[in-house]
Amino acid sequence: EEGDGNSAAARLLFKCALRVDSQNVFAWRSWEKLELNLGNNARAEEIRTQYLQQVSCIWALIIGRGSPLF
Repeated sequence: EEGDGNSAAARLLFKCALRVDSQNVFAWRSWEKLELNLGNNARAEEIRTQYLQQVSCIWALIIGRGSPLF
């Protein structure tokens, strides 16, 4: 959608993708890139911050449960 100039539809699709998988780094980073390309630097920063918060919460849960990964 972004390639067709339909940024509103692209945003909607990113939101839908993230509802399905909130940890999808490709969706987060692509949405961030869309906003940067449109000159929406503040919005890109908000998206980046949301993603980092999501990741931090997941790792806190994993570590808090004494995961054998660590």
